[in-house]
Amino acid sequence: MRDEGRDMTHFGFGESPFSVHPKLCDAFAGSVRHKSYLPGLGLPQLRENIAAYYQKHADYDFSAARIAVGPGSKELIYHLLYVLEGPVILPAPSWVSYAPQAILHGRAIHFVRTKRQDGYRMSAAALAAALAGIHAPQKILIINSPGNPTGQVYNREELKALAAVCCKHNVIVISDEIYAQTDFTAPMSPGLAAYCPQQVLITAGLSKAYGAGGWRLGFAAAAHDSLLPVFNALAVVISETFSCVCAPLQYAACLAYSDDEEIKSHIRACATAHAAVVFHTARRLRECGLYCADGQGGFYLFPNFDDFGEKLRARGIMTAADLASVLLDECAIAALPADDFGLPTQELALRFAPMDYDGDGLLHAIAKSGGDPAAVIPAHAATFIPRVVAGCETIKTMAR
Repeated sequence: MRDEGRDMTHFGFGESPFSVHPKLCDAFAGSVRHKSYLPGLGLPQLRENIAAYYQKHADYDFSAARIAVGPGSKELIYHLLYVLEGPVILPAPSWVSYAPQAILHGRAIHFVRTKRQDGYRMSAAALAAALAGIHAPQKILIINSPGNPTGQVYNREELKALAAVCCKHNVIVISDEIYAQTDFTAPMSPGLAAYCPQQVLITAGLSKAYGAGGWRLGFAAAAHDSLLPVFNALAVVISETFSCVCAPLQYAACLAYSDDEEIKSHIRACATAHAAVVFHTARRLRECGLYCADGQGGFYLFPNFDDFGEKLRARGIMTAADLASVLLDECAIAALPADDFGLPTQELALRFAPMDYDGDGLLHAIAKSGGDPAAVIPAHAATFIPRVVAGCETIKTMAR
């Protein structure tokens, strides 16, 4: 649509608008002469750095022996599902690729329904109720916090309760923590590994917090030695599939996980700037009459249009997919429908990724204002996030 000259708001795709830190770019450029195959599980120094970084900032008992580097955490989740046994349990809503990956492996999928008033976070009671009907010696739960598509963060009490259920029912957890460093209130979101490490595998990587989605580097880590057999199996699969991740990238990524203060400061500045955009967008959507919880981390909002159900049905809009199509065709707003994330087709919710702005320009404006995002957003939102503002105004007009 933009190539055709149409002005539109792209809420559809969660890619960071911020540049990769110059130090990491220089490290990548300076590593291009590293051309040899690396060990399948990853460059030893990188695995050591990841272990040390998460021991310090997440208080996880990481060991380099329990870390595998891959071409993005998405690929590693797929491989983990290959080497683990059992049906797959997913909160509804959850990220669009979890269910297709399970289907590709021929796995049964069980969705655990959540409620909008709970921020679409899965409760321990709901998980326990779902597990009561699943008769398998081992189950696999995939959980994502901060969450895609909701932008919600599980707090420590919620995680502790979920951990107790997972231990009781022999649930292996793949904890997708790709957004953990984009928490709006803390340098690192809490994770399930703090409460049931013997059950938890963690995945993360460079794509979100470091703004390097196209670099394709992620890792999987086991929170406890009892899961080492998973990594022995994973090493075999890696050897027969992607062999190893791009060598120059692995050498550069050592710096990303070196605890460099400038890079850490950049990550926090990006998260803080985006938090201001997310809060502003959520407020504007609520002013339109939508139900939209404030994002707590990550890249997303999950506005619900059910309160406009009668009005929308009168226009022939019966499903979230219908709603997404109308917004794209008539309003030039791209968003994803709720049923892509495992919710019923009749639930009129959409995922918005309010990332359609010049991230570097916003960071520069905030720095000039003395480092206070509130001095820039919302006061000068139309200047620095014009497409986001235009999208919200279009929805407001539509809601009238």
